[in-house]
Amino acid sequence: MRIHALLLISALGLFSSGKAHALDQNKKMGKPTKEEMTMTQYAPDPSAKAVVLWSDIDINFSIGPAYDRLIYSYRKRIKVLHEDGIEAGRISIPYYDIDDSNKIEEEITDLKVTTYNLIDGKVTPSVMNSEDIQKKHIGKDQQLLSFTAPDVKVGSVIEYEYKLHSAYYLTPHTWYVQGEYPVFLSEYTFSMPEWFRFSTHIDGSMLMVPTYSHGDFKCQHPHEGTMRATTNKTHFSIEQIPALEPSTLPLEARPDCARLEYDLREPRIPLQVVAYFLAYWDALYKRNGQSVFFDNEVGFKHFRYRLKDYLYPFPKAHGIALNMTFNYSWDILAETLYKDEDFGGCLNMKNPLAQEQQSLELTEEMSILDRVEKLRQLLLANYRWNGSYSIFAQKKLITNKKTAINMGSLNFIMLSMLRDAGIDATPVVMSRTSKRQMPSFVSPRYLNAMVLRIRIDNSSIFYLDPTSDNLPVTALPPEILFDEGISISQNGFYKVNTHTTDEIPLPKVDSEI
Repeated sequence: MRIHALLLISALGLFSSGKAHALDQNKKMGKPTKEEMTMTQYAPDPSAKAVVLWSDIDINFSIGPAYDRLIYSYRKRIKVLHEDGIEAGRISIPYYDIDDSNKIEEEITDLKVTTYNLIDGKVTPSVMNSEDIQKKHIGKDQQLLSFTAPDVKVGSVIEYEYKLHSAYYLTPHTWYVQGEYPVFLSEYTFSMPEWFRFSTHIDGSMLMVPTYSHGDFKCQHPHEGTMRATTNKTHFSIEQIPALEPSTLPLEARPDCARLEYDLREPRIPLQVVAYFLAYWDALYKRNGQSVFFDNEVGFKHFRYRLKDYLYPFPKAHGIALNMTFNYSWDILAETLYKDEDFGGCLNMKNPLAQEQQSLELTEEMSILDRVEKLRQLLLANYRWNGSYSIFAQKKLITNKKTAINMGSLNFIMLSMLRDAGIDATPVVMSRTSKRQMPSFVSPRYLNAMVLRIRIDNSSIFYLDPTSDNLPVTALPPEILFDEGISISQNGFYKVNTHTTDEIPLPKVDSEI
């Protein structure tokens, strides 16, 4: 685990309804306490418009008749303290559902929403009707479920709960601990069978110390009978979580947001149960495959990615995969990017500044550094960076000059400009400093930033960040200083290192089972 900084706050003097005192805890839905109903101020943050009294997420793996899945059980209680806090009653829940598939990728069930108000000294509930729930597509692979809690006013206590069923159990959702409102108590539990071993990463500005325990898991195999495993359980209980300062960036793009992320490091599936999983994975592949979520940070990027491709290299025993590992499969992620229209599809994009570039009158007599600097100045005179480190291009925005666009878009425009200028450049994806360097195991989480690798001659290269002109073209800002990255182009996929000019081809491994 990695913790950037520590934040320790006293657990006393929390709420105020005339005086500060500790909250009488209540972890049962449907029974807000008198203190919760009458409180008028959150003492640690008197300016808080609303406060999350209690947030609980319980995540468990399940094998059902339709598909293997993670079940996320969410429960939340919110207190509205000011008029501006009424907005806390408007809830949106994104989830993944491929619109050209008739199979369930993710679904939301058991949604219950209740608002409690004090009326003539009596706690009065208002229950949301199912017809008040709205669903809409917000992208090819994503839907948004939204609702507004009924009868919300200053002083209201809002409760809602639901279950999210997800087929993407090898890529658990990131837990974003902080948000717009402060949180008095947040609890989180993640339980998985020992068949799947995850690495956990804690980022942000808070001290988050988990407790670990073990449990029992069992399910029915159609041929093997009852399958049993030990579950590895991780639990967090965190008090007095401060709200994030206002920002135009989404949570995914904020390095100061406390979060917990999981990477599948190694599946260890016993011989007697692996055939069961292979049957499910074949079914997933036939409906476009399981998915890997890249760290997009603007919207949500969703990749078709064969679950079988997770499972190599590995020894085989009578055609069955054992001791599977991830240590040599960066080429699968590189190929996935190369085939994606918002990455590989932009390698040969038309230069949107071709006309303006002609007026620069670049000549062969000018050094490559001078030419690159002039091109970067032209780029930033027409576009500006919006602060997102996404490695994917926003094609619709690229055509609108004077637009704030993400890192991927700026890199691909610059790539097209360099190509027109006859300068040898290739895109390199890597992990930025706050996300830590690329690990030895493979995870798409660590392909989250992008630069251009520019060759001066056979023995000299440099890396360009086109998002800013605050540094010389040969220097990278601290956040994207990196040791290793992956070069992706029509000429192949290579591991590159900033300390050498060498390009090491990524191994091609037959991943068929």
